[in-house]
Amino acid sequence: MLEKWTGDPTQAIAPDAWRLLLESLPAELRNGCREMLSDFETMVKVDRDFSLRVLHAERGNHERRAILAFRCTVHIPDVTAYDERPAVLVSDKEGAVLRLVSVAEECKNCSDLYHVGYTQRFAAAAGSVAELNVEHSTTNPCCDGGDSHSGSDLLLVAVPEGAKVLAFEKETDDYNHDDQDGDTQKVCKSEISYGRDGKDRLQAIDARTSCTVNGKFEPPIKVSRFEWNASKKRFLQRSGD
Repeated sequence: MLEKWTGDPTQAIAPDAWRLLLESLPAELRNGCREMLSDFETMVKVDRDFSLRVLHAERGNHERRAILAFRCTVHIPDVTAYDERPAVLVSDKEGAVLRLVSVAEECKNCSDLYHVGYTQRFAAAAGSVAELNVEHSTTNPCCDGGDSHSGSDLLLVAVPEGAKVLAFEKETDDYNHDDQDGDTQKVCKSEISYGRDGKDRLQAIDARTSCTVNGKFEPPIKVSRFEWNASKKRFLQRSGD
Protein backbone atom coordinates (compact mmCIF):
# COMPACT_ATOMS: atom_id res chain seq x y z
CA MET A 1 0.00 0.00 0.00
CA LEU A 2 2.76 2.48 0.91
CA GLU A 3 4.78 1.94 -2.25
CA LYS A 4 1.64 2.44 -4.34
CA TRP A 5 1.53 6.11 -3.41
CA THR A 6 5.25 6.97 -3.37
CA GLY A 7 5.30 8.25 -6.93
CA ASP A 8 2.48 10.71 -6.27
CA PRO A 9 2.98 12.28 -2.83
CA THR A 10 0.19 14.82 -3.38
CA GLN A 11 -2.43 12.12 -3.73
CA ALA A 12 -4.95 12.05 -0.90
CA ILE A 13 -5.99 8.62 0.30
CA ALA A 14 -9.63 7.91 0.96
CA PRO A 15 -10.43 7.51 4.67
CA ASP A 16 -11.98 4.07 4.15
CA ALA A 17 -8.61 2.73 2.93
CA TRP A 18 -6.84 4.01 6.04
CA ARG A 19 -9.63 3.71 8.59
CA LEU A 20 -7.44 1.97 11.16
CA LEU A 21 -4.90 4.80 11.07
CA LEU A 22 -7.54 7.49 11.30
CA GLU A 23 -9.28 5.73 14.16
CA SER A 24 -5.98 5.35 16.01
CA LEU A 25 -5.54 9.12 16.27
CA PRO A 26 -6.07 10.81 19.64
CA ALA A 27 -9.61 12.01 20.15
CA GLU A 28 -8.36 15.59 20.50
CA LEU A 29 -7.00 15.53 16.95
CA ARG A 30 -10.10 13.91 15.47
CA ASN A 31 -12.39 16.31 17.31
CA GLY A 32 -10.21 19.25 16.31
CA CYS A 33 -11.09 18.65 12.68
CA ARG A 34 -14.81 18.68 13.49
CA GLU A 35 -14.40 21.86 15.53
CA MET A 36 -12.36 23.71 12.88
CA LEU A 37 -14.22 26.89 11.87
CA SER A 38 -17.11 25.95 14.15
CA ASP A 39 -18.06 29.62 14.46
CA PHE A 40 -19.43 29.44 10.90
CA GLU A 41 -21.89 26.64 11.72
CA THR A 42 -24.81 28.94 12.50
CA MET A 43 -24.30 31.11 9.39
CA VAL A 44 -23.37 28.87 6.47
CA LYS A 45 -23.07 25.24 5.45
CA VAL A 46 -19.73 23.78 6.49
CA ASP A 47 -18.36 20.51 5.08
CA ARG A 48 -15.27 18.74 6.44
CA ASP A 49 -13.03 16.01 5.11
CA PHE A 50 -10.42 14.12 7.12
CA SER A 51 -7.84 12.55 4.82
CA LEU A 52 -4.30 11.25 4.71
CA ARG A 53 -1.32 11.82 2.41
CA VAL A 54 1.86 9.77 2.09
CA LEU A 55 4.70 12.27 1.80
CA HIS A 56 7.47 9.67 1.56
CA ALA A 57 7.74 5.89 1.85
CA GLU A 58 10.70 3.51 1.97
CA ARG A 59 11.56 -0.08 2.81
CA GLY A 60 14.54 -1.29 4.82
CA ASN A 61 15.61 -3.83 7.47
CA HIS A 62 12.47 -5.93 7.02
CA GLU A 63 10.20 -2.99 7.77
CA ARG A 64 8.34 -0.26 5.92
CA ARG A 65 8.53 3.38 6.90
CA ALA A 66 6.38 6.30 5.79
CA ILE A 67 6.09 10.00 6.49
CA LEU A 68 2.40 10.89 6.58
CA ALA A 69 0.33 14.04 6.75
CA PHE A 70 -3.13 13.94 8.30
CA ARG A 71 -5.23 16.65 6.67
CA CYS A 72 -8.41 18.33 7.84
CA THR A 73 -10.11 20.20 4.98
CA VAL A 74 -12.97 22.60 5.62
CA HIS A 75 -15.30 23.85 2.87
CA ILE A 76 -17.46 26.90 3.30
CA PRO A 77 -18.99 28.93 0.45
CA ASP A 78 -16.21 30.30 -1.79
CA VAL A 79 -13.46 29.20 0.64
CA THR A 80 -11.52 25.98 1.19
CA ALA A 81 -8.98 25.78 4.00
CA TYR A 82 -6.94 22.88 5.30
CA ASP A 83 -4.68 22.09 8.22
CA GLU A 84 -2.13 19.25 8.38
CA ARG A 85 -0.17 17.34 11.01
CA PRO A 86 2.79 15.04 10.21
CA ALA A 87 3.36 11.52 11.52
CA VAL A 88 5.80 8.63 11.11
CA LEU A 89 4.46 5.14 10.42
CA VAL A 90 6.69 2.07 10.88
CA SER A 91 5.35 -1.40 10.06
CA ASP A 92 6.76 -4.92 9.97
CA LYS A 93 5.43 -8.46 10.24
CA GLU A 94 4.75 -7.95 13.96
CA GLY A 95 2.54 -4.89 13.52
CA ALA A 96 2.68 -1.13 13.03
CA VAL A 97 3.50 1.91 15.15
CA LEU A 98 2.22 5.42 14.39
CA ARG A 99 3.98 8.41 15.96
CA LEU A 100 2.60 11.94 15.61
CA VAL A 101 5.04 14.83 15.22
CA SER A 102 4.23 18.20 16.79
CA VAL A 103 4.59 21.30 14.61
CA ALA A 104 4.10 23.99 17.27
CA GLU A 105 3.76 24.64 20.97
CA GLU A 106 0.45 23.63 22.51
CA CYS A 107 -2.15 26.35 22.06
CA LYS A 108 -5.84 26.31 22.94
CA ASN A 109 -6.87 29.40 20.98
CA CYS A 110 -4.69 29.56 17.84
CA SER A 111 -5.80 30.15 14.28
CA ASP A 112 -2.61 29.09 12.47
CA LEU A 113 -3.00 26.61 9.61
CA TYR A 114 -0.13 24.24 8.76
CA HIS A 115 0.77 22.64 5.42
CA VAL A 116 3.40 19.87 5.46
CA GLY A 117 5.76 18.77 2.69
CA TYR A 118 8.64 16.28 2.46
CA THR A 119 11.96 17.75 1.29
CA GLN A 120 14.75 15.17 1.59
CA ARG A 121 16.30 12.37 3.63
CA PHE A 122 19.66 12.30 5.42
CA ALA A 123 21.68 9.39 6.76
CA ALA A 124 21.96 9.46 10.56
CA ALA A 125 23.80 7.58 13.31
CA ALA A 126 20.72 5.39 13.77
CA GLY A 127 18.18 5.14 10.99
CA SER A 128 17.69 8.37 9.06
CA VAL A 129 16.50 11.96 9.40
CA ALA A 130 13.67 13.30 7.25
CA GLU A 131 13.51 16.99 6.43
CA LEU A 132 10.02 18.44 6.29
CA ASN A 133 8.95 21.88 5.12
CA VAL A 134 6.11 23.13 7.31
CA GLU A 135 4.34 26.22 6.00
CA HIS A 136 2.20 28.12 8.49
CA SER A 137 -0.12 31.08 8.22
CA THR A 138 -2.63 33.00 10.31
CA THR A 139 -4.68 33.54 7.13
CA ASN A 140 -7.73 31.64 8.25
CA PRO A 141 -11.38 32.10 7.20
CA CYS A 142 -12.33 32.06 10.88
CA CYS A 143 -10.21 35.03 11.87
CA ASP A 144 -9.99 37.85 9.35
CA GLY A 145 -7.89 40.74 10.68
CA GLY A 146 -5.55 43.51 9.64
CA ASP A 147 -2.35 41.83 10.81
CA SER A 148 -1.00 38.54 9.49
CA HIS A 149 1.95 36.22 10.08
CA SER A 150 3.15 33.44 7.81
CA GLY A 151 6.33 31.54 7.13
CA SER A 152 7.91 28.13 6.87
CA ASP A 153 9.78 25.91 9.30
CA LEU A 154 12.58 23.47 8.61
CA LEU A 155 11.61 20.40 10.61
CA LEU A 156 13.96 17.43 11.06
CA VAL A 157 12.40 14.16 12.22
CA ALA A 158 14.29 11.03 13.24
CA VAL A 159 13.10 7.87 11.48
CA PRO A 160 11.96 5.37 12.67
CA GLU A 161 11.76 7.00 16.13
CA GLY A 162 9.43 9.77 15.00
CA ALA A 163 11.22 12.24 17.30
CA LYS A 164 11.58 15.90 16.34
CA VAL A 165 15.32 16.66 16.41
CA LEU A 166 15.24 20.23 15.05
CA ALA A 167 12.66 22.93 14.35
CA PHE A 168 13.87 26.17 12.81
CA GLU A 169 11.76 28.98 11.35
CA LYS A 170 13.59 29.65 8.11
CA GLU A 171 11.17 32.13 6.52
CA THR A 172 8.73 34.68 7.96
CA ASP A 173 6.37 37.26 6.53
CA ASP A 174 4.85 39.66 9.06
CA TYR A 175 2.30 42.25 7.96
CA ASN A 176 1.15 44.87 10.46
CA HIS A 177 -1.68 47.30 9.70
CA ASP A 178 -1.54 50.76 11.29
CA ASP A 179 -4.02 53.49 10.29
CA GLN A 180 -1.80 56.24 11.67
CA ASP A 181 1.79 55.26 10.90
CA GLY A 182 1.08 53.17 7.81
CA ASP A 183 1.38 49.46 7.12
CA THR A 184 4.62 47.55 7.69
CA GLN A 185 5.74 44.29 6.12
CA LYS A 186 8.85 42.50 7.35
CA VAL A 187 10.08 39.52 5.33
CA CYS A 188 12.96 37.27 6.45
CA LYS A 189 14.52 34.45 4.43
CA SER A 190 17.30 31.99 5.25
CA GLU A 191 19.94 30.33 3.11
CA ILE A 192 20.45 26.80 4.45
CA SER A 193 23.57 24.64 4.13
CA TYR A 194 24.33 21.20 5.53
CA GLY A 195 27.45 19.68 7.08
CA ARG A 196 28.17 15.94 7.00
CA ASP A 197 30.74 13.70 8.66
CA GLY A 198 33.10 11.21 7.00
CA LYS A 199 30.28 8.66 6.74
CA ASP A 200 28.02 11.19 4.98
CA ARG A 201 25.79 11.52 8.06
CA LEU A 202 24.18 14.88 8.80
CA GLN A 203 26.12 16.68 11.53
CA ALA A 204 25.26 20.39 11.27
CA ILE A 205 22.87 22.88 9.71
CA ASP A 206 23.92 26.47 8.99
CA ALA A 207 21.42 29.25 8.37
CA ARG A 208 22.14 32.74 7.06
CA THR A 209 19.05 34.91 7.57
CA SER A 210 18.44 38.35 6.05
CA CYS A 211 15.36 40.57 6.34
CA THR A 212 13.67 43.41 4.50
CA VAL A 213 11.18 45.96 5.81
CA ASN A 214 8.79 47.31 3.19
CA GLY A 215 11.16 45.99 0.54
CA LYS A 216 14.34 47.56 1.95
CA PHE A 217 17.18 45.51 3.46
CA GLU A 218 17.34 45.70 7.26
CA PRO A 219 20.70 44.74 8.80
CA PRO A 220 22.19 42.71 10.34
CA ILE A 221 22.39 39.32 8.64
CA LYS A 222 21.98 36.67 11.32
CA VAL A 223 24.10 33.52 11.18
CA SER A 224 22.98 30.44 13.11
CA ARG A 225 24.50 26.98 13.41
CA PHE A 226 22.82 23.84 14.76
CA GLU A 227 25.06 20.88 15.62
CA TRP A 228 24.20 17.26 16.38
CA ASN A 229 24.39 16.42 20.09
CA ALA A 230 24.74 12.68 20.57
CA SER A 231 23.77 12.69 24.26
CA LYS A 232 20.64 14.81 23.71
CA LYS A 233 19.88 13.03 20.41
CA ARG A 234 18.94 16.26 18.66
CA PHE A 235 20.45 19.31 16.99
CA LEU A 236 21.31 22.18 19.34
CA GLN A 237 22.05 25.76 18.42
CA ARG A 238 25.68 26.61 18.97
CA SER A 239 26.13 28.97 21.91
CA GLY A 240 26.85 32.54 20.90
CA ASP A 241 24.73 32.41 17.73
